[in-house]
Amino acid sequence: MENFTLMDGILVTIVSILVVFSVLIGLLVVLQLFQFLPKDKQHQIDIQKPSNHQTSLVEDIEVNEETKLVAGIMALILANQDQQNKKYQITKIKRIR
Repeated sequence: MENFTLMDGILVTIVSILVVFSVLIGLLVVLQLFQFLPKDKQHQIDIQKPSNHQTSLVEDIEVNEETKLVAGIMALILANQDQQNKKYQITKIKRIR
């Protein structure tokens, strides 16, 4: 270790850089392989009929596309609270009186 020259330092630097880039390329390959794994089937939900005491509250609300969207998003949030690793998809939004 007494005769550590400039060329030895450059060689260690180049080898270290090659090791780092080979590890990064290996991680890239592993991440690219994840796209070939089968994906979970998306769970579909339907909004259920509200109880009688809730129907009087929602009768006065004007129904438009934005209200439907907000109701669907809130239903997804409530359905997803316990199981956050599942995927849901809204198939239809229908108001039930």
